[in-house]
Order: sequence, then C-alpha cells, then structure tokens
Amino acid sequence: MKAKLILILLWSYGAAMAQKTQKIQLYYASDKFEITTEHQQKLRILYDSIKDFSIKRITIKGYTDTDADSIYNITLSTKRTNGVKAELVNLGIANTIIFENNYGENLATKDSTSEQLKSKNRRVDITVWLENKITKLIVKDTCLDGDTILAMENGTLFKLKKCNLRKMGSKIQFTETITTEQMVAQNMSTNTDDDGQLITGGMISIGNNSTNCKFDDTVTVYIPIKDKCIDPKLLSMWERQVTNWARSNAIKFKLIYRNQQPFFEIKLTRCVKLNLDFKVPNTYGGKQTNKITIVNPLKNFKLLKIEVLNECPRYYWRFTKIAGNQKTFKMLFTNSDPLVKIWLLNKSDRMDTLISEFVPLSSLNHKIFNGFGGTKQDEYDKFLIFNIKEKVFYHKYWLRPENFKRE
Repeated sequence: MKAKLILILLWSYGAAMAQKTQKIQLYYASDKFEITTEHQQKLRILYDSIKDFSIKRITIKGYTDTDADSIYNITLSTKRTNGVKAELVNLGIANTIIFENNYGENLATKDSTSEQLKSKNRRVDITVWLENKITKLIVKDTCLDGDTILAMENGTLFKLKKCNLRKMGSKIQFTETITTEQMVAQNMSTNTDDDGQLITGGMISIGNNSTNCKFDDTVTVYIPIKDKCIDPKLLSMWERQVTNWARSNAIKFKLIYRNQQPFFEIKLTRCVKLNLDFKVPNTYGGKQTNKITIVNPLKNFKLLKIEVLNECPRYYWRFTKIAGNQKTFKMLFTNSDPLVKIWLLNKSDRMDTLISEFVPLSSLNHKIFNGFGGTKQDEYDKFLIFNIKEKVFYHKYWLRPENFKRE
C-alpha cells in the first residue's frame, strides 16, 4: 500500500481569548518619509511581540501637518505608510492583511501653528488585530505520493501533488483576491479601460518572477462562490497578458460542490493571473440597467475621484474620468446598497482637499427613494388634466458638505 501524507494538527487548548489589538505610533521629521533606525527598532519590537499570535489584520494610517498643499500631503502620508508596509513585509508579515489609509492633513489638529502640535501630526498609526493561534501543521514524512491542499484566508483552495509543492518551494506564490476589502487594499478595481463595470467572482494568482513558469503536475484551484446575487454561469475567464487582460478560451472552469458548498474548479499547468468577470450589460434580466449620476454642487470644488464598492454582487469601481462636476455610470439594481467614497479638490486653493468616508449610496441627498430594501408607492404629477407617472427609482444624488467629516 502506498504511504499517505501524514498531517498532525496540534490544538492549543485553554481559555478562549477574544480578539485583541496592539498599537504603536511612528513620528517623522518635517517633510520626511524614510524609515529611520528608530522606526526599524520599534517595528522589530512590535513584530517580536505578535509573531506567536494569529495576525488577522494590520491597518497603517498616515498623517501630516498642514504645511504644503493638501495634494502634496496626501502623497507624503502615502510614502510614509508605503515604507512602513514594506518594512512589515520584510519582517515576514503577509501583505494581503496589511491595509493602508492616507489622510494627509485632513485629520490634522486644527490648532497646528506650534511646532509641538505639528510634530504630533507627522506620524503613522499602526494597529494590529490578534488572536491566539489554534493550529500548527507538521509534516512528518518524506516526499510520498498524495495530494496536499493550501487553504487561503477567504476560502480559495489550491490542490496539488505534495512532491510538486516541495519542488516549487518558496519560489511560487499563491494569492487570492475575493473580498472588496482585499481589492481596495491591493488597488485592484473592476473597471474596464473605458469605465465599463465588471462584477467579479474572484481573482487568483500563481506565479514567480519567471515569465515561463510551468508545473510538473496539474494544480487544481477551487474558488468559493459566495455571491448569491448573480448567476455564476454569466461569469467568464480572463487572463492577465503582458499589459492588459484578455478573455481566455484555453483555461476552462466549471461549477462543482465540495462538502455541499459551491466552488469554481480550474485546472492549471502553468503560472497565471486570472479573473472571473461579468461585464455589466445595457439590459439584464429583461430590464434596463440603471444609470446613476453623482453631482457635486459644492462651489469651487472639483469632483476628483469616485470609488464604489459592493459585496453582493461583488465589485470595486474607481472613476477618475470625470467631466462637468458629475459622473454617470451604470449599475445593476439589487437589494444591496453599495458604498461610495468621494474625493473633491478645491479649485482655488489646492491646500483644501475633501475626502469622504465610504458611505451608503442611499445616504447621499436624493429626491426619490426606492431600492436597496426600501419601498415607495408610485407617484403622479398633474399636467393639465393628465396624471403623469413619476419613476420611483432614484437616479441622481447630490453631495453636501456634511458628507465630508473634518476633525
């Protein structure tokens, strides 16, 4: 009988420990973003204190003082958080659980005239969410026949021969992008080049630095189907080429069930970057796709960028091609209320940039509300002796100053 792969799970028992956090702050000199020796020492101490835990999530928030203009300060805070993230990755933390937020001067202390107050605003805040480790995997035998499965954080499975995995070693990386949180953190929008909208069923990547990466045996990938708002049969496979994405007819996928849970199954023999996508059409299910318009009426402010994300169906759209201080885009109408984030630039004073938090689309100012779980009866306007039916689904939203928090 062929020997089988022996896996021993060692469970750490004891009192269950609730998720806890650990926080540190790094301070910077004026107009500086480089990681100093002091920063490295603090990050090393942080890493040594958390490496024996299960690290669930790390947020890095960058701030600046009010010197220079706001666009410059956003860039400066981005450079600071990028440097901290790179240092954490070098220490051995996976970049997929590190999330950056860059506020520039937007959350600076109002009274920032003194050097002491300015120095407190030139910082990066780091928060780590931890849980006790509950499992440890030990492989007890040598390279024998059999399969092993790599389970990713959000449910994607990579099944391959154990010997094949050992030959790959650390040269091959397996990644998934399933949640919108991962898309935002990895800056992976689901727009087409012409601002068309894609709905995604998931993204996976197997690769290394080589452009010619092949496997000795087939690698089977199982992507969990978590989105119940769209028929999975509508999705198609797209592969990353040198500079763009193209529909792939060579790589096939099918719907299967594992332990009564639905998955997409894909069989691969080489390194790839793949998306499962559905392009939003003009009509869907016999109905016209809704057109949404976001309007900025705030004087002197230019609509700079709009981000839209949703979990069901799953997408993360980022619009930067904006004209006339408003943006119109198509959207499938579902019971799920998408979240929007707005970026405004003061046309006369570039030191003033307004950035909203992600808020429900329905929370913006609108005239008529019916959708995302809300209901409203049809209304009629009187024109002479005729009753004119008014559409109950809202199409236009206006921004207001209260959409932008300033602390």
